[in-house]
Amino acid sequence: MAFIAAAPPVAYDGEPGLVANPVAYVDTLNGTGTGGETVGEINNFPGASAPFGMVQYSPDTVGTYAGYNYDNPRASGLSMTHASVGCAAFGDISMLPTTTPIGSAPWNAWERIVHDDTEVGEPGYYTVRFPATGVTAELTATTRTGVGRFSYPRNNRPALFHVRSGSSLAGNSRSTIQIDEDNTTISGWATSGGFCGKNNTYTVYFAMKFSQPFASYGTWDGSGVYAGARNANSQYSGGYLEFPAGSVLEVRTAISYVGIEGARANLAAEGGASFDQVRAAASSEWNTALSRIAVAGRNSGDLQTFYTSLYRSLLHPNTFNDVDGRYTGFDGLIHTVANGHTQYANFSDWDTYRGVAALQGLLFPDQASDMAQSLVNDAQQSGSYPRWALANAATGEMTGDNVVPLITNLYAFGARDFDLRTALRYMVNAATTGGVGLNGYVERPGIATYLQLGYAPQTAGFGAGASITLEWSVDDFAISRFADSLGDTATAAEFQHRAQYWQNLFNPTTRYISPRGPAGFFSEGPGFVDSPTRFGQYGFDEGNAEQYVWWVPHNVAGLVTALGGREAVASRLDRFTKELNVGPNEPYLWAGNEPGFSVPWLYNYIGQPWKTQQTVDRVRGLFGPTPDGEPGNDDLGALSSWYVWAALGLYPSTPGTPILTVNTPLFDRAVIALPGRQSIRIAAPGASAPRHLKYISGLSIDGRATDQTSLPESIIRVGGDLAFSLSAHPNKVWGTSESAAPPSFGAGSTAVTVNVPRPIVTIAPGSSGTVTVDAQRMIDGAGDYTITGTSYAGITADRTCGRFADDGSAKATVKITVAQSVPEEYYLVQLDTMVGQSDRTSIILVVVEARPEE
Repeated sequence: MAFIAAAPPVAYDGEPGLVANPVAYVDTLNGTGTGGETVGEINNFPGASAPFGMVQYSPDTVGTYAGYNYDNPRASGLSMTHASVGCAAFGDISMLPTTTPIGSAPWNAWERIVHDDTEVGEPGYYTVRFPATGVTAELTATTRTGVGRFSYPRNNRPALFHVRSGSSLAGNSRSTIQIDEDNTTISGWATSGGFCGKNNTYTVYFAMKFSQPFASYGTWDGSGVYAGARNANSQYSGGYLEFPAGSVLEVRTAISYVGIEGARANLAAEGGASFDQVRAAASSEWNTALSRIAVAGRNSGDLQTFYTSLYRSLLHPNTFNDVDGRYTGFDGLIHTVANGHTQYANFSDWDTYRGVAALQGLLFPDQASDMAQSLVNDAQQSGSYPRWALANAATGEMTGDNVVPLITNLYAFGARDFDLRTALRYMVNAATTGGVGLNGYVERPGIATYLQLGYAPQTAGFGAGASITLEWSVDDFAISRFADSLGDTATAAEFQHRAQYWQNLFNPTTRYISPRGPAGFFSEGPGFVDSPTRFGQYGFDEGNAEQYVWWVPHNVAGLVTALGGREAVASRLDRFTKELNVGPNEPYLWAGNEPGFSVPWLYNYIGQPWKTQQTVDRVRGLFGPTPDGEPGNDDLGALSSWYVWAALGLYPSTPGTPILTVNTPLFDRAVIALPGRQSIRIAAPGASAPRHLKYISGLSIDGRATDQTSLPESIIRVGGDLAFSLSAHPNKVWGTSESAAPPSFGAGSTAVTVNVPRPIVTIAPGSSGTVTVDAQRMIDGAGDYTITGTSYAGITADRTCGRFADDGSAKATVKITVAQSVPEEYYLVQLDTMVGQSDRTSIILVVVEARPEE
């Protein structure tokens, strides 16, 4: 027998102080590299922006579809708009300071930049050197303007400045540039779009003012360079300006999505301060925003990763209206946002509803209310909510109707000041009629078929049927909760029932959620299929059956029952989390992609919360204060917000509700500021000790001990004191009872699911055959099952009864008899499996065929 000595207790040497200046811990170069072979570029940008600003003034590296990659030394310029997205987008209105002669093709020019300690990224400020030319660029920003300071060397080489109006990362259908007669201002516009192959378009306008006149100028159109020309109109348009050698230029650029006059007005309103004044103001604004969460820890790397992640969580969505309140709506018309409010754009809802929305609703309820109202405005202008809205158009990217849980998460965590009834009306409209928008866009395409079958069939028209069904189940649950909060109990009940449609794709033969054809049949074979030539398994969007089976966040208890109970789920989760970031084709966790975000907290639901604490800590280890310090594409703050929640020891586990489930905090102390001078105060002594205490041994809320692994919903409104007791070793008592699990919402569930693995049987007249029916109990306490068949033209099915095994499974053999008088033909026979009030219908094909003579 082996004996393992207990580790000596770690001495606690006092509580570290709360961070008072969080901007000092943000390095915007972190998370701008590559997340690994499988996940590729992280796609964050290091440049300057205000919180939720219209402008993201940042460098672009050659061949980088989202703008910037730290490992790439070739810079094509510094552009005004960016987002951490998975397809080419933004990078509008680029500029390149240089001393290199203009050449014959300046639209393809680039200069090397230096990724060393002289490249600095801070909230609201970025600087980089161009070593071949000796130019130094510094960038800062207000909400609608970017301010650049460009220092040229005194080497007698003219200071050149390229402005590319036709340089958007996704290309341009048209663009223009106009160099004004005063020789200090230029303006123009660019039209781009086509996000991920979609048909969206947007037009961005700009106005640019220089701190000194330029001596000479010219333009280009992608086919030639024209010295002395003041304008160009081409999809590749641009221009150049020449200043004296050694110049130090301050360049102020404003953008607008309304028009050039709007950009000029934005420039007049926000472009009057000096570079240093703008930089100081941006830093102060960011310090105020980041100070909504104050943490205390000993590990400076963890502090840097935390505050950089919080910073990334507050970059999007983006201000879309000009200073006068005007913006271009989804109908292409000019609208004016209500005074004192903001119209926002760029919602990657499939990514951000899971964590970003809850964080923004909690910390910034006023802005979050405007975000929700912005989406309602979009729906009123276009006829339906935009899925994955980019600028003023819906792209329809990704599966699901995830703008719904995005709005309801904003609401659940604090956003209240928006048109709630209209918001609900558009949710229900899309969920019942499809939600027809503009230019052929439909919010929920195929909704009639979905409602008829109870699932999205795997057909060319639907695409990833299993993913759609899982996401729409979550979306419908969010509608149910939202309707309930507004007192609409009938709608709440209807959509709570629809929230359980995920069960219609649960295959009891394989114990996977699987694609299903329109006739009701599952494909033969295993549930998980390796698909090396695809980006994920057939029927699933960016993932596979092993990864998606866990995505039933609103009814985890029902999923646990379907998978065979707590012990079976624990073993399956243990296998699944052996690897943490494998990509879409392996049967393991892909922590860098959204469907896997909530997996570590599932152990809280099955009585093994110490494994949640351990797994969250392992995944947190994929993040760090380096350019490669995120495990995947950040997706407008989706990954960053995951880290913020995980570091705080909390996670918004159930979309549409304010439920927070817990894990071990990373910091000894945290204070989350709430409206009305309330706060959530978290104490976890020893969390950042030299020997990290990973495990929870106890928790008290406002001085009362609790074994619950989730918090009272009221805490996000009134605040409270959370006191964690931590230990170096797993505590296998705390939080393990069934009553300690976070809430699940199983109302409307079916009691049983069934599958006939081989639904075709050949029987001779006057003979009998059998089919096997696999069944799975879907709710606890379900009793016996009964299978009956519909008699048809002399074909009968024996009534079959039985009990479920301890794990809820059942395998029944049903005898089918064919009378001698039945002609040889094909016959459809219906089998009904009854458990309580639940009835599941299966169709089998009986082939009546005489046996060949001996």
